[in-house]
Amino acid sequence: MREARAQLWRYLNNSPESEKAYENTIEKEACSIVIKNIVVDSTEFSYKIISYPVQSFDNVPNNISVVEKPFSHKLNIISPNDSLVIYDFHSLAKVHILAKDLLEIVYSPRGGSDQGYDNVLILGLDKSKFCIVMEIQSINEFALADEYGLYNLRLKLIRQNIHNYQMSVNIRDLLRSNTNRLKSYDKRSHYILKFDEKRKIFYSDFKSINAMVDIWEPIANKTTQRQLTGNYPMIKLGILEYYYIDNAWYAGRKDVTSGKYSFVAYCRRLNP
Repeated sequence: MREARAQLWRYLNNSPESEKAYENTIEKEACSIVIKNIVVDSTEFSYKIISYPVQSFDNVPNNISVVEKPFSHKLNIISPNDSLVIYDFHSLAKVHILAKDLLEIVYSPRGGSDQGYDNVLILGLDKSKFCIVMEIQSINEFALADEYGLYNLRLKLIRQNIHNYQMSVNIRDLLRSNTNRLKSYDKRSHYILKFDEKRKIFYSDFKSINAMVDIWEPIANKTTQRQLTGNYPMIKLGILEYYYIDNAWYAGRKDVTSGKYSFVAYCRRLNP
């Protein structure tokens, strides 16, 4: 029997030892690990269902499980009465219990050979259903022949419960050019996100949208159009923006020439 193990995306400055240390953190706070088997092309592989203790916002003890079946390219996130899926998935980087009612999942979508990035997903449970509390990009690193770039953020949860939660976000945005020193920069910024107790999300502001937008759907690998009209919670971190639409977070941008919005969401509910 072979073990099908997700290979962590190789950060450009990391060693195999540091990657292994990252992998070990995935199971560190788990309350249970169940080994399952699957047969692919006459070969049997094993995979893990890893569960973490998370109390729901309505104070009910619960578990959240993560599972990646071999060669599926998706991550299933499961609670006893609900399920989420991340399509176009490459690997888990970290799972951490932020608070008794908040679980942090850092994962790598599939990317190119000279560029890699991670998203950080924060989940909660309310009345037995998942709350996608936040989903934003946490790392973007690339190396070209004449440039190196790194976008990296650090999160820190402030205060004790949903009545006063805040999220501190520290960001480093770095570009080194070997051919044009004036193009290089090393910027640092800090943001505080508020917690919406009704929606169970972190946010920075609201934005009114009345437009036809493009939405990329990972499951179908295609772009669809949709009319959005409303005042939407958003997270604005410098030039990066994220919008909370129909109980999911979307990374969004507005084309400065056409004025058209485009959105993408990785984590989706299986049964809306």
